[in-house]
Amino acid sequence: MLINKEEITSIRMSDFNSVISSINGKVELVYEGEEEGAEQVSYNLISDAVKTLFIEYFPKIEKLTKQDEISVYDSILEWFTVNQVILRDDLSNKDYESILNKVKDADSLLNKFIPDIDKWNKWQIDIVDIVENSDYSILDGTFYDINELPGRDMSEIPHPFIIETMRLFKNSDKKDSIYFIHLNHTNPALNKDSVEHKKVIYNGFNISEFGQMLKL
Repeated sequence: MLINKEEITSIRMSDFNSVISSINGKVELVYEGEEEGAEQVSYNLISDAVKTLFIEYFPKIEKLTKQDEISVYDSILEWFTVNQVILRDDLSNKDYESILNKVKDADSLLNKFIPDIDKWNKWQIDIVDIVENSDYSILDGTFYDINELPGRDMSEIPHPFIIETMRLFKNSDKKDSIYFIHLNHTNPALNKDSVEHKKVIYNGFNISEFGQMLKL
């Protein structure tokens, strides 16, 4: 940021290397027989943290049960068999983004997997266009409606309600390709016997289930 005289930047994976010594000094590390070493434990902590956030932005990486099984990451993995990405620490934000955008289908994958986002009308991309041009759309279903959390101002919680998304796509031929994910524990649509869950299904939409697989 300072080298490139930029006013705005974002955290990069390579930045975490710089916090290893800080973690070692501030976190009480316990590891079996001291065989791993404090530095490796710090790497493991960072790795686990990244994996936790990863599934909020990307489809979960599932272990394939068959050799020829299709994955949403196939085209990206194929691209890396003949290409590589080199990201230097001194790259400007513009150059850094430009290099990442060369990865085939990465941007498309990000745009199609949308588990957690602000209100649709505040998004810089037209969600209707995304859904109309996708085989499946995995969308944020955190909250069902504005009445879900008594005592909380739901207008201050940045999520599109399920009923808002259903209203947006009520006349769409692609609504049966929409799967709601990331449902909060307070969301009544989690309960298959609830009126809310039945309304989602009755109106032609879907609620994702644990372990569900979508074939392309």
